[in-house]
Amino acid sequence: MVFESDRLQEANEQLGGRMGLGLFAVFVTIGVFVFFVYGFAYLEFSSLPYMLAYAALCAAFYFSLKNFQILRVLGITVLAALVMLLAVTKINFQKAYYENDTPFMFLAYIENYPSWEGSLLSSVTGQPNWVKFAKECGEPVQKGLTFRDDCRTYLGIEKRYNIDMNKEVEEYLARMRHTASLVQKRGSLTAPQYKNCIYKRECAEIPIMQKEVKPSDIDPQDQQFLYITKAYWDLVEAKPLSPEICSFMTLCQVLRTTGAIRFE
Repeated sequence: MVFESDRLQEANEQLGGRMGLGLFAVFVTIGVFVFFVYGFAYLEFSSLPYMLAYAALCAAFYFSLKNFQILRVLGITVLAALVMLLAVTKINFQKAYYENDTPFMFLAYIENYPSWEGSLLSSVTGQPNWVKFAKECGEPVQKGLTFRDDCRTYLGIEKRYNIDMNKEVEEYLARMRHTASLVQKRGSLTAPQYKNCIYKRECAEIPIMQKEVKPSDIDPQDQQFLYITKAYWDLVEAKPLSPEICSFMTLCQVLRTTGAIRFE
């Protein structure tokens, strides 16, 4: 009887080993597909914990199934599915940014596009949630849709999105003034100089006439010309934020539409 029992146990272990190996291969295939096929172009350093966690769960799944630890197998399967769900959500978050036809509307106000975790946990960490602000305030304004009441005041924006709008507007305005000052002192900036200065976050896009536009082509009564001219000189002379300057600042345009910024 002992011999038969040993043989039965050995047969069970072999069966468990084969089943474990087969299902382990399925788990690994899913992981390889998600991380190295579907989401490879969007992986970042913060994706590493998900990859390591899933790899560890795959190994635990194999040994638990080999030893017929069914409850542990079920628990590990649920955890692996949860990790994969989080990983796919993170990949889709990055994918939506990189595959968008237009750049993120507030990219000029942030150093890097926020991570999925950063946006998800912003209410806990206190980090600015520009992605949420864009979805709930910026994009509805651009599309002429209804936006949240939180978007209507600086206080509401700071409470919901952890963004100090007064600080953001003033800092961007300072960069616009700096750019206008450089243009005025040097006569002009070359396209590479202009782009490099913006890239280093020392400058910002400002209203200037294109080089190919000749003075003789300009109608002094043209409203667009007058708007550009006034906005430019308001920046050069470091005047307070005006409707003309605001019209060349994406964030200001959004805040003006929501009512968070008002001009007399």
